Parts: sequence; structure tokens; C-alpha cells
Amino acid sequence: MNSWPGSAWVILVALEAKYHSKCLLALYYRAKTTVEAEQKTDHEGVMSRIVLAELVLYIEETHLEEGTAPVFRLADLAKLYTTRMEELGVALCKKVNSTRLKERLLASYQA
Repeated sequence: MNSWPGSAWVILVALEAKYHSKCLLALYYRAKTTVEAEQKTDHEGVMSRIVLAELVLYIEETHLEEGTAPVFRLADLAKLYTTRMEELGVALCKKVNSTRLKERLLASYQA
């Protein structure tokens, strides 16, 4: 015996549920844009890691060439990062957060 009255009716409706054509089309479009957004995010994440590695390499090469510890302005490093991302075809919709960039750079040296 079912404890919830009308549960058989709910199961019947759930089994025979049909979407309105407009609702189904909207669902398909939403699913498509979600998948495209995830793919774009994955591509940007890969490019971001590549550019960060190139930036770390640039800092290390500068250190080796000069023989002393070079001093970089964070704004200059952020500009290099942004320029390289654009060269690789990643359109940044907003300004690079320099504090997060600094934290990522420091984390790469601590690893």
C-alpha cells in the first residue's frame, strides 16, 4: 500500500510525460550552450596553464641571464600574460586578476 495518496497517478504521469515542442527545443538549446561553454572553459584553462608555464620560464631565463634576482613589476607580468593569451587566440572578457596571477606564480615556485 502506498503511503502517499495518488502516487500511482504521479507515476503514470511521469511515465507518459511529454514536452511541448517549444519547451523541448529550449531544453536542447540550453544543453548545447552548456556543452559549448564547458568546452570553451576547458580550452581557456589549458591555454592559461601553458601561458603561465611560459611566464615562469621567462622569469627563470631572465634570472639566469642577469646572474642576480631580477625584479618584475606585477603589472608588467600581467600584461605579458594577457598579450600571450591573446596571441594564442583566447579572448579575455575581463582584466587579468594580478593578485591571482601572483599567487599562481608563487605556487609554481613552491612546488
